[in-house]
Amino acid sequence: MFNFDILTQEGEELPQRLDAPIVQKRKAYRAAVAFPVCYELAGRVGLRAAAAVDLSVGGLRMLVDEDFVPDVDVTFHFTLPTAAVEDIPVERVISSGSTLRRPPVRITAPPAPFRPMQIRAALVVSFYHLRAKTLAHGVRFVDLPTRERDELQRFIHLYQLKQLRRRAERYEVE
Repeated sequence: MFNFDILTQEGEELPQRLDAPIVQKRKAYRAAVAFPVCYELAGRVGLRAAAAVDLSVGGLRMLVDEDFVPDVDVTFHFTLPTAAVEDIPVERVISSGSTLRRPPVRITAPPAPFRPMQIRAALVVSFYHLRAKTLAHGVRFVDLPTRERDELQRFIHLYQLKQLRRRAERYEVE
């Protein structure tokens, strides 16, 4: 790796270098997928509808027409959109189950449908989304059960594969 010094106009060296690693603040890949969610706020009865527009294993961004008080607890009810990743085949290994030593068979099939989830979350940030002309709230998932974490990771992995394949197809055409 090259190690170039960055100089100011006066000729003094800055503390950073061009080969310095880029600091990523997010801990997980964010899928820019939109899907409907329902939510309920702690201390208030009833479900309300919103749109999730970004999703990661750590949380999501939702578009909604109401403002929240700081530190509000939110519980989400949703099913991940299988249709968004159904064109990404998943490889499965099928064994015969017999005592004969037949090799397992590998097949490709669409991913299994996602199951309904109920996930608790805490409000992290709120702002006005200019393009959507509505309020947006970033939330962090709290006490995420293993089953839900696994489903989120499976969906995000498939979504990321889909994005990478689309990008590769675009470069092949050019």
